[in-house]
Amino acid sequence: MQFKKYTAQDFNDYYALVCDETVMEYITGHALSPEEAQVRFEKSIRQNDEHATFGSYKIFVEDIYIGFGMVLYDTDKNEAEIGYMMFPRYFKKGYGQQIANALVALARHTNVPSLIAMIDPKNMASRKILTRAGFTSVEAGIIDGIPTEIFKQTL
Repeated sequence: MQFKKYTAQDFNDYYALVCDETVMEYITGHALSPEEAQVRFEKSIRQNDEHATFGSYKIFVEDIYIGFGMVLYDTDKNEAEIGYMMFPRYFKKGYGQQIANALVALARHTNVPSLIAMIDPKNMASRKILTRAGFTSVEAGIIDGIPTEIFKQTL
């Protein structure tokens, strides 16, 4: 598995993920419009330019683009957030666990003291992945109108 930071030229790859209803079901609850995707993508590119390690990554298996992973630093909270998404054809193949483990390992190479991950409480696959990656559920509620469960790990 290889991780490569998104660049400004990668919008079409990013949009291929976020315009998919199945991919976005537990993230926003709906596929993103091109405009919504562009706003999020531009924010990711800015973050990629600001940090050597933190940012958003294209994920490849044997040179095939399978999805997205991120480790984003929150300076106000002095913690980082991980997140991931994959094309549905790569679900249930163990890639989600590999991605989460790799994102945690990436964060360990920084001085960030803790990580969080946010999921839809109905997303049982991500719940299992995060628990196996060393996260513990710490809070559940509504964030930006979406049911959200927050998992945390001290590094």
